[in-house]
Amino acid sequence: KKAQMAAKKAQEKKAKAAAKTAAKALDGEGGEEDGKKKKRHYTPAECRELIERYQKEMKAAAKLLEFEHAAYLRDKIKELESGGAGHAPVPRRRR
Repeated sequence: KKAQMAAKKAQEKKAKAAAKTAAKALDGEGGEEDGKKKKRHYTPAECRELIERYQKEMKAAAKLLEFEHAAYLRDKIKELESGGAGHAPVPRRRR
């Protein structure tokens, strides 16, 4: 039982670290000029990669009951899918 608890804590710690990394990456999109953030323009391949990463991190955040962070990631995913990052929408993968 102690091993299960230790494994669960390690998993939670890893998920929280991933969520923090994602938050830093999301907040650091583009540079700042005159106090305004500039949106970064991603290639379609970068978009797909970001969407996949954000989906994994969103699920991990929801598992840890960090719903605000999960919602933030969901909104970023929608923005990428709708072309809000400066290019055509990324088609959704069929599973």
